[in-house]
Amino acid sequence: MKKLLCLCVFLILSVSAFSQSNAIKKNKLPSKKEFKAQYELFLENEYFADHWTPNWDYEKSKETVAQELKEFDEYLSTLKQNYEISLLSLIVKTYLYNIDEYSFDQIVEYGSSLKDNYPKEYRTWWIMGRFYSNSSPSYIYPEYETAVQMRGGVGKRDEWVIPFLWDYIYGCNMAGMRIHARQGLNYYCQYTGMAPEDYMLYSVIYSDESTASVDGTYDMYDTWLFDQTEEETRVYSSLLGVSIPVHGDWGMRANGYQDGKSFISFSSDPFPISDTAQTRVTFSIFAFTNVDKNYVDTLTINSATRDGGKIIKKKRTTINGIIADYYIYENLNLYNDVRNGMKGVTIVMAVPYTEFSGLSFERPIDYNNATASASTDDGMAYFRINQKLNRLETTIYFLISLDACNACFDEAQDWMNSILEGCIFE
Repeated sequence: MKKLLCLCVFLILSVSAFSQSNAIKKNKLPSKKEFKAQYELFLENEYFADHWTPNWDYEKSKETVAQELKEFDEYLSTLKQNYEISLLSLIVKTYLYNIDEYSFDQIVEYGSSLKDNYPKEYRTWWIMGRFYSNSSPSYIYPEYETAVQMRGGVGKRDEWVIPFLWDYIYGCNMAGMRIHARQGLNYYCQYTGMAPEDYMLYSVIYSDESTASVDGTYDMYDTWLFDQTEEETRVYSSLLGVSIPVHGDWGMRANGYQDGKSFISFSSDPFPISDTAQTRVTFSIFAFTNVDKNYVDTLTINSATRDGGKIIKKKRTTINGIIADYYIYENLNLYNDVRNGMKGVTIVMAVPYTEFSGLSFERPIDYNNATASASTDDGMAYFRINQKLNRLETTIYFLISLDACNACFDEAQDWMNSILEGCIFE
């Protein structure tokens, strides 16, 4: 599996600056001379085995390294077990995998047992993430995601923060999640004082073929994407930096991005407006680039006041931490039936681009659905992955609209607000 998946066209493979033994609490290891001698030999072999290499060109033979690591792992099994010994054994096993002496399934099985026995120790998930970086990149990010949650954040300071961040950056880059890698690198540089440009994969992390152009044209299927989990369904746009929780019964319309504009709209389930009548309302998001706030404000006012409509309330508020102008408008010349006239909402807000815009929408590459080149002489295959478009590197103005009526305005506004509570804008 590692020969098939470990190299991609966008990645420069190299040995990590931190070996996995950095995850071990040394003061929890045995202090006997026999153990210290065995451990020193392990550290010597770590240099050769903490990564996979297609061509073994070290002075020490691969067979000798393998034999000594096997003997050390057997020795560890005879000791009184605690988490540090068990984690060290996992690390040794991953090294044996790297030199073709242990199977992928054996590592996964042992790692799973360690998670079950020590469910509060995030270092197991960290080491498994590092293992998948050398074996099966599709599985990298879920391990690091869990580790980040357990340790209380990507950049939270603890005794392992620097080696953890180094592996996290490397793993996220391997998983095709370069915005996450940049975030990790930002924390790493804060702790170490290193310039980002000095990190070994800086040029890879900050060069991205999926960067989109503000002046470009992208069809609907590149602009709007579905993300479904057991908990919820979302429609999101990595291009525009917006994610919307949706329901499968809602009607949806959308277009792509062209001439600096895009939109998406949803029609609600029917709202009752009398004993015998019901109506649907529409929630829409319009996105604009290459404009200023005055353009969007003018568009909002003109839309609300056309055909005799009027703005009846305006307030400054925040939508998920973003400052927004909130307009309520009414037009009794429209929907002048049982609906009692049009009544709706328009919200205007600006979301600037930052280095980490789109972080929430970034997903790991699915290597299982990637197309590999023919294998090379050394047995490796190289991948070119079609990645999702990155966030447009400009301020995006959003015009959020609720098209409803007086007969169900309060219920429709509550529906819109419930959607907005779950929206993400970056």
